[in-house]
Amino acid sequence: MLLAGALCPSGSIVAQTNAAGTIRVESKEVLVPVVVLDKQRVEQLEHTKRSVFWHRFNTGGFNPLESLAVRGLSASDFNISQDGEEEKIEHLTANEQKQSPILTDNLGKYRESVGIGGGTWAMALWENDYADGATVVEASMSGYEIGYTPSSSPDGSCHKIQITVNRPNSLVFGRDEYCDASRKGADPLQGTALGKRIESDLQGNRPNKLTFDLAAIPLLSSDGTARVRIVLDYVSSPVIENCNSAPGSIGITGIAFGKDGKENLHFSDEASRTRGDNDPIIDPILTQVIDRFEKGQCPFVAPFRYETQVEMPPGEYRLQIGFMDGKKFGRAEVPLMVPKYAHEQLSISGIVLARRFRDLQTEPPESPSTVAPKNFRDVPMKPAESPVALPQNYAPLVSDGAEITPTANTLFEKSDPFCYFFQIYEPLWAKQLHSGVEAQLRIMDARTGRVVRQARPIDAARYGRPGSPLIPIGGRLDISNLPAGAYELQARATDSTDANTIWQSVAFSVE
Repeated sequence: MLLAGALCPSGSIVAQTNAAGTIRVESKEVLVPVVVLDKQRVEQLEHTKRSVFWHRFNTGGFNPLESLAVRGLSASDFNISQDGEEEKIEHLTANEQKQSPILTDNLGKYRESVGIGGGTWAMALWENDYADGATVVEASMSGYEIGYTPSSSPDGSCHKIQITVNRPNSLVFGRDEYCDASRKGADPLQGTALGKRIESDLQGNRPNKLTFDLAAIPLLSSDGTARVRIVLDYVSSPVIENCNSAPGSIGITGIAFGKDGKENLHFSDEASRTRGDNDPIIDPILTQVIDRFEKGQCPFVAPFRYETQVEMPPGEYRLQIGFMDGKKFGRAEVPLMVPKYAHEQLSISGIVLARRFRDLQTEPPESPSTVAPKNFRDVPMKPAESPVALPQNYAPLVSDGAEITPTANTLFEKSDPFCYFFQIYEPLWAKQLHSGVEAQLRIMDARTGRVVRQARPIDAARYGRPGSPLIPIGGRLDISNLPAGAYELQARATDSTDANTIWQSVAFSVE
């Protein structure tokens, strides 16, 4: 496959469909990310011998994507139109498109990146990243962000974008549509072609070709209000034979219906399809570079989990999720109860189950080889190699120096790490550490209702912080001696006045 031909149709220097990062609408201004490539350099790279390419790459200092980028352009070099009407470019900012970082936790390495809707996508490393002596490709490319203020339009309306550049022999990559919305939740696919297709399949009777586990856990914020953590774990993944068969779009849409059947929440997100990079501005370029110089191996990897956070008022809901991975579609549905927390009373959140966790560095970054592994309840942990920047309203599940990664797959093998996370809300904690607060944990046989494991009470003082009423508690339990079967993990909080919360519970199974 010719690299130049794959990047741009003959004679065209307009923005390529679905080939760029997030278009953001801040106040009335629209910010459009774009990358410009030199066509002649693209053709030269395509004709480079494989041996020469890898010699330059492995000797260091050669970024094949950056070598294609055109730098030093100004606002006067670009033209942008919305719905066929030319817009005035108010400012142009140079920026860099980067591939997502590689993280390390107790189960190994993976890529995790923030989606355009504010959630996180986790993807396995490409098989060559594991090879002995392999160089992990951290792709980056210089680009631009165009800012303009369009005429007013109704909330939720969608618009077509076209970008050209006044520079000969140039290829321009930028998204070709966006939807204007001032909704509370992140919903970037609402009104787009991908979003409409997912909703149509979700409302219709399209057969399930992708299966995934789904969990929705009500948690607490520091002001005592509820927030819901939503987690998807793949059960089946697509089999990719070559780059031509790799799916072009990975998207998710979630809808929560109340007891009256009315829609109370609508959110969506989108991921990239290449090597875990979540800014698809690099995708078509990186895919063809790797396909050309890796003897036809496709750098596609499917996400194995997705996680996001939403705010919802108290009530009973039916949460419905639609997932599109190229041509394949999957759906799942779970009931959701969002409790009404009393600001003046001792409260407890829902319980998160997890297999994965990672240490959070509190000291200045060091080489991973020089940082001593820490322990999370006597489980060795490897330090994270790179943090992931999350939106400000997205709260990581952190307790005792470790970040817990929720799972929706609650079928555990006896050898699996069995970790938990929940929160206690103690209004007195904001004034002073209240040593009388404890957490109680137990495991109950779901079939007989008999308590089969009672943990020692946990002193919350170890986990709380002065000035905050929210106490995050995470840890690990040993399930290796439990017989195969269905169970419930239960937790409640008590204080020195003998007040206690209800027992919260979460179902799981052991095989």
